[in-house]
Amino acid sequence: MSIDLGKLFFWFCGYFSEGMAFTDENGKPVYMARYDYLGNNVVLPITAEEYANLPEPGTLVRVQRVIKGDKKSGKITLNVLYISINGRDRDFKMPTAEELMAGVVFSGTVIVAKKQAGLYDGKPYRNVTIALFGVSYQFSLANNEEMYNRFPETGIINLAGKVDTFIRSAEVKGNYVKECVNTLIPEQIGKYQPQQPEKPAKQAAAA
Repeated sequence: MSIDLGKLFFWFCGYFSEGMAFTDENGKPVYMARYDYLGNNVVLPITAEEYANLPEPGTLVRVQRVIKGDKKSGKITLNVLYISINGRDRDFKMPTAEELMAGVVFSGTVIVAKKQAGLYDGKPYRNVTIALFGVSYQFSLANNEEMYNRFPETGIINLAGKVDTFIRSAEVKGNYVKECVNTLIPEQIGKYQPQQPEKPAKQAAAA
């Protein structure tokens, strides 16, 4: 069984646009960076130190890490581990045209926990719930029957897609606060292929 079961990894290539700093509903400081890619932009979390050392607007960057879920809220968070900056990092790899058009993409191996479809108040619904470490995440596919049918009823799958990210203002206990909303958009579903254990090398015949 893969040790990465239940994990989704993401990566992004684009141009740094601007840094943002605000407080969440608990008064905790939040630091984000907005990046541009062809035709759109995304917002990704950064540390206070990274916020204090942001590159010049228009600088190419690479970002990658793992997608996690909050156990209390069930919301998806993007935990950034690695930011490579053109002009600062000697091992920076220039992105391809395809990478600059892709936005935030993800892939990984997850478990399909449940599929549900039917009518509610006369409207169709199609939901698929996947299990990540510590949390479940639900895809609402009411308007995408073809994608819904690609998911098995249960079991392990290889999953890939895109992440839609944006900042919104929300009212919490009478106060307006900002929060980052991340939505997973499935695009590719594959059958899980477990890794075969390596066979021990045959001992050389005794001379």
